Amino acid sequence: MTNDETYNGYPNRETWAFMLHLNNDQGLYEMGRDWAREAIAEWREYGNDDESGGYADRVIGERVVWQAIELWADHEDDLATRGGYSTGDPIVMWQREVGSVWRVDERAVGESIREDLEND
Repeated sequence: MTNDETYNGYPNRETWAFMLHLNNDQGLYEMGRDWAREAIAEWREYGNDDESGGYADRVIGERVVWQAIELWADHEDDLATRGGYSTGDPIVMWQREVGSVWRVDERAVGESIREDLEND
């Protein structure tokens, strides 16, 4: 019996859902690219001149995923002070669709975004 969790080209459903929302909302798309650019700049600042590859992709992905988690937390605080949630809110939808953020494959996120940036 295999334990193949791949989902639409990503390592699992959570990673696919994370990237689906990140890539399909213009504001989230731009934020994700900005977070990745920051991670790449720091990667180079520490003397690394090649950001392609497994470890660099993980560093890039970590930045994007953790910035997203911070965005979700800030957004929840803001919604709570305004008195409630809207099911149509793109950030709420993104968070609910991903579900278990700990299962998001950071290396796959970093690799996908890095490749997009290289193709721009």
